[in-house]
Amino acid sequence: MPGIDPDLMSYKLAVYPGSRPIQQKRKKLGPERTQVVKEQVQALLEAGFIRKVNYPLWLVNVVLVKKQNRKWRMCVKYTDLNKACPNDPYLLPSIDALVDSASGYRYLSFMDAYSRYNQISMHKLDQEKTLFITPKGNYCYVVMPFGLKNARVTNQRLMNNVFSSNLGKLMEVYVDDMHVKTKVDSTLLSDLLEAFSTIRKHEMRFTHKGPYQSTNETHFTKDGPSRTDAAMSCGIVQKAIKSQYLTDFVAKYIESQESPTTWNLYIDGSSNKVDSGAGVILESEQGTHIELSLRFEFPTSNNQAEYEALLTGLKLAKKVGKKRLIVFNDSQVLTLHIDNTYQAKDPNIKKYSDEA
Repeated sequence: MPGIDPDLMSYKLAVYPGSRPIQQKRKKLGPERTQVVKEQVQALLEAGFIRKVNYPLWLVNVVLVKKQNRKWRMCVKYTDLNKACPNDPYLLPSIDALVDSASGYRYLSFMDAYSRYNQISMHKLDQEKTLFITPKGNYCYVVMPFGLKNARVTNQRLMNNVFSSNLGKLMEVYVDDMHVKTKVDSTLLSDLLEAFSTIRKHEMRFTHKGPYQSTNETHFTKDGPSRTDAAMSCGIVQKAIKSQYLTDFVAKYIESQESPTTWNLYIDGSSNKVDSGAGVILESEQGTHIELSLRFEFPTSNNQAEYEALLTGLKLAKKVGKKRLIVFNDSQVLTLHIDNTYQAKDPNIKKYSDEA
């Protein structure tokens, strides 16, 4: 798949000096999961996203989680590698400011990057730090994989560079989601064509759906939408109302496209002597997802970090009106507490458990 020129942007890992590479022991997979991993590895190879490596330093296992459609998803958990890297302080845009910036525009044309972060190359010297274990051998990513620390801000930095001349005027961008703003009918096509010329210049690829969509079908050609299709892909979004919270904005578009259904909540928390934080992903069967990265300014244990992630995810789901969730996590302690198999004895953990 065509991607971003590495000279423009590649993902570099700023590993703390003195960090020792960690090699996890291979975990056994059952026959079904083994076959799923083989198939997904083959798909990644065919896409050119990974390559085989024989002599690993860093090495982690893959994790399989079942999606709402009952299909398996292969994930690589880079917990050890992420702990060895500092946070990138590059700021993401303010959601409130993006919502306010849409006020007064007649058309908002939403676009979503295809394969998200995979369009950015891994720096050649850092590729082999992303090694993971499979039944077919050990592989590393040659493109930026989901799950690496600072992947989101790296993508935001890329978008800010690519669309620098249009941000705040013609376009707004948040990580891999973007929209073109048009005030009058007469400039709709010219605004879209200006945006797509930049997209084609950098060989970026986009999905055929976004969080907002009109009732018209959108057909994309090899080089992007035609003039007619570009016009059809833009629905009239009522005048934007100022939002105080991220969840207000998220709930707005979820209500416009989703029927009541069960959502998946993926959580992960970790803590060490240097840092602690958590990741939360709320995902619908249709592909809509919300990602949050949390960094705690207070000391936590691993179990507390897992609970912080769970509570954040539950509160987020509640605010956007989702009452049915399947929660995926890798903490046996948390799971046994929640299903009342074991009672939490530590007073602090019991408070977390009771609230959850």
